[in-house]
Amino acid sequence: MRQKQTKTAIGGCALLTAAACATMQAPTTELSQLQRDLEQAERAGLAQSAALELRFANERLAGARLAIEQHEYEQALQLIEQANINIELAEERAAAADARATVTELKRRNDTLRRDLGLDEDRGQ
Repeated sequence: MRQKQTKTAIGGCALLTAAACATMQAPTTELSQLQRDLEQAERAGLAQSAALELRFANERLAGARLAIEQHEYEQALQLIEQANINIELAEERAAAADARATVTELKRRNDTLRRDLGLDEDRGQ
C-alpha cells in the first residue's frame, strides 16, 4: 500500500512539473534584451579588457537560443541569467582596467613632477 502511495505521489509531482513547464512561455523578451546588452557591451569596447567574459556570455546566448528551440524554457532562463552575470563581470573588469590605467598615468605624472622639482633623489623631502 505504501509503495502505491509513493508511486502516486511521484506521478502527481511529475504531472505538476510537466504542467508548469507546459504553461511557461519562451523567454523571448529576455533573450532579445540579452542580445541588445551584448551588442552594447561590444560597442562600448569591453571586448578589449574582458574578452573572456563576453565570449562566455555569447556562448550562453547561443545555448539559450538552442534551449528555446527545444522548449527548455527554464534552462534558457538560467543561461540568460548566467550571460547577464558575465556581461556585468565584463563591465566591472573593464572599469577596473580603466582605473588601473588611470593610476598608472597618475604615477607617471607624479614621477615627472618629482623629477622636475628635484625630489627624485631624496624622497624624504
